[in-house]
Amino acid sequence: MAVRRRPVARTFRFPGGGFWTVAEWTSPDPRGAGAGAMRQVLRFNSGARILELTQWPDDWASLPGDALAELLAKSFPRDVQRENPTDFHRRAVDPEAR
Repeated sequence: MAVRRRPVARTFRFPGGGFWTVAEWTSPDPRGAGAGAMRQVLRFNSGARILELTQWPDDWASLPGDALAELLAKSFPRDVQRENPTDFHRRAVDPEAR
């Protein structure tokens, strides 16, 4: 009798941010040979945002939440915030601007 594994999904809170869900997925491969090529990815999902890793640690499902957040941050570093090129620094409705 074959034993069918249930897919593993984890949810964790990103420090100072929202909640993310992570799981292994089969996803279309944009570099695949021919239409319908697929690849296995580790997908991070938060709301409408989806980030996919093609290489990840085998033990990802047993990592604590802070280690998953670190994996996410290191795999998808944020761009350094650029200087505001305009003279406008606040919205007109912000109390400090009145």
